[in-house]
Amino acid sequence: MRAAKQESGNYFETIMTSKTSTMKHGNQLRIGQVLTQLESLLSLKPVRMKEAFKHYPNRQGVYAISDPEDSEIVYVGMSVKAVGGVGQRLLDHLKNKEKAVLKSMVGGDRKEAERYFVRVFELDDYISRRNLEAFATSTLSPKYNK
Repeated sequence: MRAAKQESGNYFETIMTSKTSTMKHGNQLRIGQVLTQLESLLSLKPVRMKEAFKHYPNRQGVYAISDPEDSEIVYVGMSVKAVGGVGQRLLDHLKNKEKAVLKSMVGGDRKEAERYFVRVFELDDYISRRNLEAFATSTLSPKYNK
């Protein structure tokens, strides 16, 4: 697929606004929706990991963890199951209960992991969460996502 070349703007704007795009309209709408969700996620006010799990009990969504200076997204994840939701998943990151956990990524130091920030975009539908997580991971290339 080739998009019309523009002098300014980003690649995603080019895809969404291109009159020569070969994408079907339905796909454009889905990509536009996921892009809007990613922009919303990144524009949310960050919360320290130390307090984040208290803010999101039993809620489902996608989260983006940033470094202690809030200058770089280092990990993107999502809640998979209804039990515990994002709050439980963030707590797991601090307690080393899963394979991909922030605590182990920062050398096993829970105090250091608690200094990181997180943003959570609440999203009930599993497929939508999966799509947003995949899009965010591929777009942002966080260093701790494998």
